[in-house]
Amino acid sequence: MKINRMTICYLCNKQTEKSKYGSAHTHLQKTGEQRDFVGAGDGEGYFEQDYRCTTCKAIFTLSTQKINLAWHLRPSDGVEDSL
Repeated sequence: MKINRMTICYLCNKQTEKSKYGSAHTHLQKTGEQRDFVGAGDGEGYFEQDYRCTTCKAIFTLSTQKINLAWHLRPSDGVEDSL
């Protein structure tokens, strides 16, 4: 059975532990446009922004939505090793 495991750099590993107030580490660069979402009755909204690490190519999404964790590590092509 083939198992794929995502390998990420030390800074990306630490990034997964940050809150929404934690900034992106030095090798994370914004990709794409920021996505703005308007709240339904309360007028409050949130945004999401994608980032890619220039070192290990990991992809993160930063979300300011209250019910989500802030920094989401997403699977991406080219960052998996076969075991």
